[in-house]
Order: sequence, then C-alpha cells, then structure tokens
Amino acid sequence: MKDNLLKVPETVDPQVANLAEPLACGLHAIEITGLKKNDNVLVLGVGPIGLLITYICSKEFASNTVACDTSAQNYHPCLFPAEPQPIPPVL
Repeated sequence: MKDNLLKVPETVDPQVANLAEPLACGLHAIEITGLKKNDNVLVLGVGPIGLLITYICSKEFASNTVACDTSAQNYHPCLFPAEPQPIPPVL
C-alpha cells in the first residue's frame, strides 16, 4: 500500500494536488485511445474527469471536441461558453 502513496511537497498548493489523480486518469484515457493531432473527439460524460479530458483535447489534440452528458447540471459555462445545444436521446 505504501508504494501507491506519494507525499505532496509543501510547495504544492493543495487545490492543485487534488487534481493529480483525476488528471492522471484523463491523460491515461487519452493515451490509450491513440488520439492524434486533428482527430475528432466525443467525450461522453462531463464530470470532473470528462471535463479535464475535454479541455486537454480541445487545447492540445482535436480539431473538433464535443462533450455530452445526460445531466444539465454538468454543463460548465467556463468551459463551454456557447449555449448548450440539447440533443434529445434516441431510444
């Protein structure tokens, strides 16, 4: 168990340290997809990890990044400044 723990240096802001694990999960997800520059990306779910993936893809990789979620609660205007465009579910 001790091998899975890292001490956070005193110089690192705790709020920044809190992002380490979700960011690692998001980066791992991007890595295993084999994503390349100018690929199109669809992120399903915009919880904390989905938001990080969406941000990284939109800034670093994808020519088009689309994020969707079933909950309007997960809409974040800071990341998605345009009005959300709801797409009705297909059943």
